[in-house]
Amino acid sequence: PTPKRTGSLLDSPTPISVLDRPELDPPPKRSARGSLQYSVRYMPSSGLLIVVVLRATSLIAENPYIKVYLAPDWGAYSKRKTEVSRNDRHPNFNQTFTIERQVAELGDSTVIFRVLNDDGLARHFRLGDVIVPLRNVASQPHTSWQDLELMDAEDGVAISVTVSLCLFPDLHLFSVAIERVNGLRNELADGYCKGYLYRDRSLVGKVSTNHVGPTLAPS
Repeated sequence: PTPKRTGSLLDSPTPISVLDRPELDPPPKRSARGSLQYSVRYMPSSGLLIVVVLRATSLIAENPYIKVYLAPDWGAYSKRKTEVSRNDRHPNFNQTFTIERQVAELGDSTVIFRVLNDDGLARHFRLGDVIVPLRNVASQPHTSWQDLELMDAEDGVAISVTVSLCLFPDLHLFSVAIERVNGLRNELADGYCKGYLYRDRSLVGKVSTNHVGPTLAPS
Protein backbone atom coordinates (compact mmCIF):
# COMPACT_ATOMS: atom_id res chain seq x y z
CA PRO A 1 0.00 0.00 0.00
CA THR A 2 1.08 3.58 -0.62
CA PRO A 3 2.44 5.13 2.60
CA LYS A 4 0.43 8.01 4.00
CA ARG A 5 1.93 11.44 4.23
CA THR A 6 2.48 12.66 7.75
CA GLY A 7 2.64 16.22 8.98
CA SER A 8 5.62 18.12 7.72
CA LEU A 9 6.74 19.43 11.11
CA LEU A 10 7.46 17.18 14.07
CA ASP A 11 6.39 18.25 17.55
CA SER A 12 8.16 15.42 19.39
CA PRO A 13 10.94 14.50 19.86
CA THR A 14 12.43 17.98 20.20
CA PRO A 15 14.30 19.00 17.02
CA ILE A 16 18.03 19.43 17.22
CA SER A 17 19.03 23.07 17.41
CA VAL A 18 22.45 24.28 16.35
CA LEU A 19 22.14 26.90 19.07
CA ASP A 20 22.08 24.09 21.64
CA ARG A 21 25.00 22.25 20.03
CA PRO A 22 27.92 24.69 19.85
CA GLU A 23 30.34 21.84 19.09
CA LEU A 24 28.70 21.33 15.70
CA ASP A 25 30.78 24.00 13.99
CA PRO A 26 30.99 24.18 10.18
CA PRO A 27 33.78 22.11 8.65
CA PRO A 28 36.53 23.74 6.59
CA LYS A 29 35.03 24.82 3.28
CA ARG A 30 35.81 22.21 0.62
CA SER A 31 33.07 22.73 -1.95
CA ALA A 32 32.66 25.83 -4.08
CA ARG A 33 28.90 25.37 -3.74
CA GLY A 34 28.79 25.26 0.05
CA SER A 35 27.91 22.66 2.68
CA LEU A 36 24.78 21.40 4.44
CA GLN A 37 24.30 20.11 7.97
CA TYR A 38 21.49 17.62 8.53
CA SER A 39 20.31 14.91 10.88
CA VAL A 40 18.57 11.63 10.00
CA ARG A 41 17.08 8.96 12.28
CA TYR A 42 14.50 6.17 12.07
CA MET A 43 11.99 5.22 14.76
CA PRO A 44 11.04 1.54 14.28
CA SER A 45 8.22 1.66 16.84
CA SER A 46 6.28 4.23 14.83
CA GLY A 47 7.73 3.58 11.36
CA LEU A 48 8.81 7.21 11.03
CA LEU A 49 11.85 8.55 9.26
CA ILE A 50 12.86 11.82 10.90
CA VAL A 51 14.84 14.28 8.79
CA VAL A 52 16.20 17.51 10.26
CA VAL A 53 17.52 20.29 8.03
CA LEU A 54 19.88 22.16 10.35
CA ARG A 55 21.92 24.78 8.50
CA ALA A 56 24.04 25.54 5.46
CA THR A 57 27.21 27.54 4.94
CA SER A 58 29.10 29.28 2.13
CA LEU A 59 26.25 29.05 -0.38
CA ILE A 60 26.62 30.76 -3.75
CA ALA A 61 23.26 32.58 -3.52
CA GLU A 62 21.53 34.43 -0.71
CA ASN A 63 17.85 33.41 -0.80
CA PRO A 64 18.10 29.64 -0.27
CA TYR A 65 15.56 27.02 0.67
CA ILE A 66 15.75 23.23 0.71
CA LYS A 67 13.53 20.55 -0.71
CA VAL A 68 13.70 17.07 0.81
CA TYR A 69 12.91 14.03 -1.32
CA LEU A 70 12.79 10.32 -0.59
CA ALA A 71 14.08 8.34 -3.58
CA PRO A 72 13.41 6.18 -5.52
CA ASP A 73 9.70 7.01 -5.09
CA TRP A 74 9.80 10.79 -5.67
CA GLY A 75 6.11 10.80 -4.79
CA ALA A 76 4.30 13.84 -3.42
CA TYR A 77 3.84 12.12 -0.05
CA SER A 78 7.61 12.15 0.58
CA LYS A 79 8.39 15.72 -0.53
CA ARG A 80 9.08 18.40 2.07
CA LYS A 81 10.29 22.01 1.83
CA THR A 82 11.83 24.49 4.25
CA GLU A 83 11.06 28.17 4.45
CA VAL A 84 13.15 30.53 2.33
CA SER A 85 16.02 32.17 4.21
CA ARG A 86 16.34 35.70 2.83
CA ASN A 87 19.63 37.53 2.28
CA ASP A 88 21.69 34.82 3.97
CA ARG A 89 24.42 32.62 2.53
CA HIS A 90 24.88 30.88 5.90
CA PRO A 91 21.26 30.13 6.89
CA ASN A 92 20.00 28.32 9.99
CA PHE A 93 16.89 26.34 9.03
CA ASN A 94 16.32 24.07 12.06
CA GLN A 95 13.25 22.43 10.48
CA THR A 96 12.20 18.85 11.16
CA PHE A 97 10.20 16.64 8.82
CA THR A 98 8.74 13.14 9.15
CA ILE A 99 7.99 10.52 6.49
CA GLU A 100 6.32 7.16 7.06
CA ARG A 101 8.54 4.33 5.88
CA GLN A 102 8.54 0.59 6.56
CA VAL A 103 11.80 -0.74 7.94
CA ALA A 104 12.07 -3.25 5.07
CA GLU A 105 12.08 -0.35 2.58
CA LEU A 106 14.93 1.60 4.15
CA GLY A 107 17.77 -0.30 2.47
CA ASP A 108 16.60 0.79 -0.98
CA SER A 109 15.78 4.38 -0.01
CA THR A 110 17.81 7.57 -0.22
CA VAL A 111 17.17 11.01 1.26
CA ILE A 112 17.98 13.81 -1.17
CA PHE A 113 18.42 17.37 0.05
CA ARG A 114 18.06 19.78 -2.86
CA VAL A 115 19.23 23.34 -2.14
CA LEU A 116 17.61 25.97 -4.37
CA ASN A 117 17.57 29.76 -4.57
CA ASP A 118 14.37 31.78 -4.60
CA ASP A 119 15.41 34.72 -6.77
CA GLY A 120 11.91 35.90 -7.63
CA LEU A 121 12.04 34.38 -11.12
CA ALA A 122 9.83 31.62 -12.42
CA ARG A 123 12.72 29.13 -12.57
CA HIS A 124 14.49 28.74 -9.22
CA PHE A 125 18.00 27.54 -9.90
CA ARG A 126 19.59 24.66 -8.04
CA LEU A 127 22.61 25.37 -5.85
CA GLY A 128 23.46 21.74 -5.17
CA ASP A 129 22.37 18.43 -3.66
CA VAL A 130 23.26 16.16 -0.76
CA ILE A 131 22.59 12.43 -1.15
CA VAL A 132 22.13 10.29 2.00
CA PRO A 133 21.58 6.51 1.55
CA LEU A 134 19.46 5.02 4.33
CA ARG A 135 20.88 1.52 4.41
CA ASN A 136 22.62 2.18 7.74
CA VAL A 137 20.19 4.63 9.33
CA ALA A 138 19.80 4.13 13.10
CA SER A 139 17.30 5.07 15.81
CA GLN A 140 19.80 7.55 17.26
CA PRO A 141 20.16 10.85 15.36
CA HIS A 142 23.05 10.88 12.90
CA THR A 143 24.18 14.47 12.41
CA SER A 144 26.64 15.30 9.66
CA TRP A 145 28.02 17.98 7.35
CA GLN A 146 28.21 17.25 3.64
CA ASP A 147 29.36 19.30 0.66
CA LEU A 148 26.88 20.23 -2.05
CA GLU A 149 27.20 18.67 -5.50
CA LEU A 150 25.06 18.79 -8.61
CA MET A 151 23.54 15.35 -8.91
CA ASP A 152 21.22 13.65 -11.35
CA ALA A 153 17.72 13.88 -9.91
CA GLU A 154 16.84 10.20 -10.24
CA ASP A 155 19.87 8.08 -9.47
CA GLY A 156 22.47 10.29 -7.81
CA VAL A 157 24.93 10.39 -10.73
CA ALA A 158 26.99 13.56 -10.83
CA ILE A 159 26.73 15.62 -14.03
CA SER A 160 29.48 18.11 -14.85
CA VAL A 161 29.57 20.86 -17.46
CA THR A 162 32.84 22.46 -18.56
CA VAL A 163 32.46 26.08 -19.66
CA SER A 164 34.73 29.05 -20.28
CA LEU A 165 33.74 32.70 -19.85
CA CYS A 166 35.48 35.74 -21.26
CA LEU A 167 34.64 39.45 -21.13
CA PHE A 168 35.79 41.86 -23.87
CA PRO A 169 35.13 45.33 -22.41
CA ASP A 170 36.34 47.24 -25.47
CA LEU A 171 33.95 45.33 -27.72
CA HIS A 172 31.11 45.20 -25.17
CA LEU A 173 31.00 41.43 -25.62
CA PHE A 174 30.65 38.57 -23.16
CA SER A 175 31.78 35.21 -24.56
CA VAL A 176 30.42 31.87 -23.30
CA ALA A 177 31.94 28.60 -24.52
CA ILE A 178 30.24 25.34 -23.51
CA GLU A 179 32.99 22.80 -24.01
CA ARG A 180 31.95 19.43 -22.61
CA VAL A 181 29.35 17.58 -20.53
CA ASN A 182 30.05 14.43 -18.51
CA GLY A 183 27.75 12.06 -16.66
CA LEU A 184 24.64 11.93 -18.87
CA ARG A 185 22.52 8.81 -18.45
CA ASN A 186 20.89 8.21 -21.83
CA GLU A 187 23.49 7.39 -24.47
CA LEU A 188 20.84 7.30 -27.20
CA ALA A 189 19.81 10.92 -26.70
CA ASP A 190 21.14 13.90 -28.64
CA GLY A 191 22.32 16.30 -25.96
CA TYR A 192 22.45 20.10 -26.05
CA CYS A 193 22.89 22.94 -23.54
CA LYS A 194 21.16 26.24 -22.96
CA GLY A 195 22.67 29.20 -21.13
CA TYR A 196 20.90 32.25 -19.70
CA LEU A 197 22.27 35.66 -18.68
CA TYR A 198 20.35 37.69 -16.09
CA ARG A 199 20.90 41.25 -14.93
CA ASP A 200 18.89 42.62 -12.01
CA ARG A 201 16.59 39.59 -12.27
CA SER A 202 15.84 40.34 -15.90
CA LEU A 203 16.78 38.03 -18.75
CA VAL A 204 19.15 39.88 -21.07
CA GLY A 205 20.51 37.03 -23.17
CA LYS A 206 20.45 33.32 -23.89
CA VAL A 207 22.44 30.87 -25.97
CA SER A 208 21.94 27.29 -27.12
CA THR A 209 24.38 24.75 -28.50
CA ASN A 210 23.82 22.40 -31.40
CA HIS A 211 22.56 18.90 -30.71
CA VAL A 212 25.45 16.47 -30.21
CA GLY A 213 25.08 12.72 -29.99
CA PRO A 214 24.19 10.12 -29.35
CA THR A 215 26.82 10.14 -26.59
CA LEU A 216 27.12 10.25 -22.79
CA ALA A 217 29.89 12.88 -22.96
CA PRO A 218 29.09 15.44 -25.68
CA SER A 219 31.68 18.08 -26.52
